Amino acid sequence: MIPLKRAAPAAIAVLCGVALAGLSTVWPTSAAEADTTVGPSQQQLLAQRGGALRSEITSTFRQLRDTRALRFHSQGGNDVTAVVLKYIPLGSPMTEAVDVLSAARYTLGVRGDGQVFARAELGNDFPNLKRSEIEILLKPTDRTPSATLTELRAEIFRRPTSSDTK
Repeated sequence: MIPLKRAAPAAIAVLCGVALAGLSTVWPTSAAEADTTVGPSQQQLLAQRGGALRSEITSTFRQLRDTRALRFHSQGGNDVTAVVLKYIPLGSPMTEAVDVLSAARYTLGVRGDGQVFARAELGNDFPNLKRSEIEILLKPTDRTPSATLTELRAEIFRRPTSSDTK
C-alpha cells in the first residue's frame, strides 16, 4: 500500500488497479497542491486538526478497551464516525480531508471504487495486546481537484488472533 501523500496520482491509480480517465483530473494529494494560496497558517491549522483527531481517537480506543467494549470487524466494529466528523465535516474539500488524515499519521490510499481510506493500528503501547485498528472511508463527490466529501464512515475494531479462534 502506498501512502497517498507521497504517491503521484498516476502511481495510486496503477497500484490500486483503478483505471482513471484523464489523470490530470484526479484530485491533488494536498490542499497546498490544489490551491497555491494556502499559506503556512492554513497548513498549521490542518496539522493541528490532524493531531487533535488522532488524540481523540486514541482516547476513544482506550475507553473502549478499558471497558472491554471493543468489537471485532465482523461484528460491525465500534462506530466512531461522529468523532471523525468533528475534524472532517461533510462538504469539506477532499484535499483538506487528506491533509488532516495525513497529519494524524494514518496510512492513506484509494480503493477501486474511488473512495479514500485511512487506517492505523491502535494499542501499540501495550505488548501482547490484541491488534486493534481504526478505518475511515471517505467518499468524494467526484475525482476532480474541487471534489468535496459526501460520505464518511469510521470504526475502531479488534482483529481476530489465533487465541480468539480456540
